Amino acid sequence: MKLFCWIVAGNPSHERLDEIIDAYVAGGCDGIEWNLPVIDPYYEVEHLYDLVKTTREKQPDLQDYFDYLEKARNKYPNLEIVPSIAQEIFDTYGENEVIEILKKNKIQDVFLVGKIREETAENVKKNGIRNSPVVTYKCSPEELEGVKKAERFVYLQTFPYEKDKKAGFTTDRFAEIYKAVKSLRDDVQLLCGQGIYTPEAVEFLVDYDIYACVPGSALGKRYDNLKSLTEFVKQLKSKCSK
Repeated sequence: MKLFCWIVAGNPSHERLDEIIDAYVAGGCDGIEWNLPVIDPYYEVEHLYDLVKTTREKQPDLQDYFDYLEKARNKYPNLEIVPSIAQEIFDTYGENEVIEILKKNKIQDVFLVGKIREETAENVKKNGIRNSPVVTYKCSPEELEGVKKAERFVYLQTFPYEKDKKAGFTTDRFAEIYKAVKSLRDDVQLLCGQGIYTPEAVEFLVDYDIYACVPGSALGKRYDNLKSLTEFVKQLKSKCSK
C-alpha cells in the first residue's frame, strides 16, 4: 500500500509548502492529494471549510496556485499528484485552461468535488483525465453509480465522522462499503482517507486491497516542526505493509 499525503495548496504559504512537501518525500510519501482552495468550499467539516476558504481569501489569484503546481511537478516528477477541483475553479480560471494545465503537468487523475456540471465532467474525461469518485459511509446509490463509471481510482471513507457515529455507524461500516465497491468494480484502485491520524489507523487498512491511504489533518498539526513531520510520515509509511 502506498502513502499519499494531503495538502491545501497555499497553506500556510507556497514558500512553506516547499519545505512541507520536502518533508513528506523525505518520510517516504508516494503521492499527494492536492486540494485547490475555493471561496465557497464543499466541505461539511467546519475546520476544513474554514481552512480552505481563508487560504483562498489570503491568496485569491489562481495563477499562483497553478504556477506552484508546475514548480512542484518539475521538482518531483515521479510523485503522484491528484488534485481536488471544484466547479468554481473551472468557472473562474476557464474550463479549457484548467484542463490544459493538468495535461501540461501530466496530471492524469483528479477529484471533481462538490457540484460539477455534467458538461465540465465530460470535457475533463474527453481530454483523457480520469475522475475519482468518492464513496462515504452513506454508500448511496448515486455514489455507487459513480463507482461504475470510475476509470482508475475510487476514494473510500475509512473512519466515521461524528455525524456518522450519531447515525449509529462504527468502523465496521468500512468493510461493508469496501465490499460494495469491490463487488461492482474489482478492477479499480482504492484510495482511503478520513480519520488516518495514527500509524494504527494505517495498519487497519493493510489487510484490504488498497492502493494508497491518505492522512490529512494529522499532518497539518505538525507543519510547525518539519523534523517531527518527516518522522511521523515515516511511522505511517512503515505500517503500509505487513
